[in-house]
Amino acid sequence: MIGFVAAVVASLTCAVCGPPLRGAPAPASALECFGESGEQRIVRFAGGTAQADDELKGAREDLATITAEIVAAARVPLVPPAGSPENEPKPKGSARGSPKRVSAVTALRPKLEALAQSAATLRLMQIVTSAPDAERMDVAQEYLTHAAFARALALIVDPGAEDAAKVQRVARLLIRERSAAVDAAPELAAAVSVVCDAPIMAQVNENLASGCGALPVFDHFCRNERSLTFGVRDVPSEAWVFVVDVAAPEAEMQWALQRFAKLQDIGALYDEVEYDTDHLEKGTPKKVTQAGWNLPNILKHGGVCADQAYFCATVSKSLGAPAAVTVGRDGSVSHAWIGYAMRGRGGPSWAEWGRFGGYAGVEGMIVHPQTGKSVSSTLMPMLTEYGRTPPADRRVVAGLRIAAGEAKSVDDALELARVGLQIGVTDSRTWDVIARAAASGKMTDAQKKQWSDDVITLCGDAYPEFAWRMIEPMIASIPSVEERVRVLDHFAQVFSARGDIVGQILMQEARAFEAAGDMASAGRCYDRIVSDYPNDGPCAFDAALAGVRILRTQGNMIGLIQFAQRAFHNMNPPNGISPIFARQTNWYRCGAMLVDALRAAGQSQQADLIQTQMDSVMK
Repeated sequence: MIGFVAAVVASLTCAVCGPPLRGAPAPASALECFGESGEQRIVRFAGGTAQADDELKGAREDLATITAEIVAAARVPLVPPAGSPENEPKPKGSARGSPKRVSAVTALRPKLEALAQSAATLRLMQIVTSAPDAERMDVAQEYLTHAAFARALALIVDPGAEDAAKVQRVARLLIRERSAAVDAAPELAAAVSVVCDAPIMAQVNENLASGCGALPVFDHFCRNERSLTFGVRDVPSEAWVFVVDVAAPEAEMQWALQRFAKLQDIGALYDEVEYDTDHLEKGTPKKVTQAGWNLPNILKHGGVCADQAYFCATVSKSLGAPAAVTVGRDGSVSHAWIGYAMRGRGGPSWAEWGRFGGYAGVEGMIVHPQTGKSVSSTLMPMLTEYGRTPPADRRVVAGLRIAAGEAKSVDDALELARVGLQIGVTDSRTWDVIARAAASGKMTDAQKKQWSDDVITLCGDAYPEFAWRMIEPMIASIPSVEERVRVLDHFAQVFSARGDIVGQILMQEARAFEAAGDMASAGRCYDRIVSDYPNDGPCAFDAALAGVRILRTQGNMIGLIQFAQRAFHNMNPPNGISPIFARQTNWYRCGAMLVDALRAAGQSQQADLIQTQMDSVMK
């Protein structure tokens, strides 16, 4: 196959455009990335439709064979026994802590590396499938010539969640126009391919930010390699995804780089953007919107929290550091803050700025650039920790994740995920394998118990929001309401320090009781939320709505009014914000519900008193 690849290289006659990276190492060969059998399969697969199906089937069989060998040999616990060296805690590496150390399955190393090659081969063939039949051989030749990029792309793309044809169009554009740079920065090129396959846009309140396209973004980071926070070669593609989604023109990215390249802590810029208090308190138009919304003007005229977070995230991304605008809601209104990676003595760490007051105790949400889905912000510190994993190990973890998706049984998928987590315990996409297995309803009670214990042990302290989101589908799949409530009560104790999570747990209990027709028990759960956790996130108002619904259905107007009064008086009223924002608070919405209930019961005088109290906050 060496002769074939050499011939392919010789056949590429287009000029290499774009900025080359300095001192780039020799690119990995197709043999190294996919193995001899994988390289041959890819060529035969692309050679004609008559044998494509057979080769795709053969690739699956290759992966299944290695998978069976690994599953048979890997029956080891994810969490080492108490007292073993592997179970000693890591030194604290960030403000949110680090999960406990777990050991890799070293005896399986040769098989694991073969599995990674086999998984990459199968996934690359699935990507090539999206090309027209007449172009498949050309596509395969391009990928095998740029094998390191092809491997990085194969191990990050998710054909079930994104359009492989759109991803491939960007990948081929990069190969055609930036051939040498793609070889030097394969992880960056892979991230650009899966993120810039659609226009990059960010809605920041009334303003819309847009990206500058795949080639300008790729060029920016290659051209400015020496000025970037983490360089180009040391960042995994999973982290690059949260860099290349920068929603700003190329000129503004360059402005940010030139102005802030030497800044030690990007988060400090959050406070450098002056808060537009007139907009918050009086509802007047924002100064920056009137002046023209862009990075320099945000710094000059200020804005609200969304503008502050967007500014910091965009500057951070322009400097090559992963960042995410994070949004959370306490008992009052939504708030945006910034999460970002920063360089430290011990390597990269994750930091946050602008997460003050009650928002420190509620879950933040971010948009994943590759999928467009809203996910917990705890993904980011986990990803930063995962980025410390050696590249070869990350490829093995990705291979195991792909193999788990192809596994014939839930048991095999779970075992492959277990091996992957022993190597990279903070890889959230491997944990997703467990979540999908739980949602399928095919996990046994023993498996649910083991995995819920494992996630609490490994991630509960450092990443409680993530741990709860992992456990939630396992509990939801328990058919017995009595058992489900018992388990939920247990985890309410586990997460007792986080009122927002306890509120979500109580909401699950209430819904389980409602589904079983036990409205009295459901009502007690809703009442507990508005009484004990009235200001811990948005679930308090959801509980108030649900409690009122049950009491109205029962015709219990006295109980309804008493319940609504309890909820209203327990919630904190807004302070120092304009009526536009005050009307969004749990307190105001619950007050409006109480006023309606009082008027419906003929208690107009009491309703007027509550309305007057609410109106006084609007002034």
